[in-house]
Amino acid sequence: MYAHVTDDVVDSVGLPPDVAFDGERWWDLRELDPEGLAATDWYLVEEAPKPPDTETTIFEGSFVFDGDGVAQVWTEVPKTPEQVQAEAVAAAQAELDRAVALNSAPEELQALQEAILASEGIEDGDPWRQPTGAHDAYPLGAVVSHKDKTWESTVAANVWEPGVSGWLESGPGIPDWVQPTGAHDAYPKDAEVWHIEKLWKSNVDGNVWEPPEQWTELVGANIRKTLRRRS
Repeated sequence: MYAHVTDDVVDSVGLPPDVAFDGERWWDLRELDPEGLAATDWYLVEEAPKPPDTETTIFEGSFVFDGDGVAQVWTEVPKTPEQVQAEAVAAAQAELDRAVALNSAPEELQALQEAILASEGIEDGDPWRQPTGAHDAYPLGAVVSHKDKTWESTVAANVWEPGVSGWLESGPGIPDWVQPTGAHDAYPKDAEVWHIEKLWKSNVDGNVWEPPEQWTELVGANIRKTLRRRS
């Protein structure tokens, strides 16, 4: 590697050109050795290996002319908060991709998705925001607020909007029944919902039917008991 120097400052790095004009004549630089090239302001660089970056710092390279030659130097600088966060997200995404490729256990996928959200400062109960892909999707069991309601994710890698698919209302109140779109957001057995001004309890797991099919209406004392438990 060579560097060109003008007024004691390195202004370019790379291979010297084949020919150069010094104001009086053209020179074929291909015929010159490093000492001859130095006479045309092209210096062989004394290269130095880059030190490894750390969790909080990186090393930026530069080239310094000391009057006799050019040396490569590395300067340690702190990473910006944005760089630290981006690396944490990238690392978590890489682990998520690896786990998916290896068909890892659901528990590992869950932990990786939770780590990605944590690295972005997203906590349970925060307002829902539209994920852009698997790397920032909501894990199973994540809790968000959306349109004045609290929702819990019923699937892993959830990119859907609450109230559309993949979420069930949660919180102290009894939610209104929402048509499930599949097994991933179906109601479990004993789930309780309001529908057409009546209170219903699911008879089966994986319940995708609209009450009254596969639901039992709660009446009288059963309603009062349920409401006291939820209050």
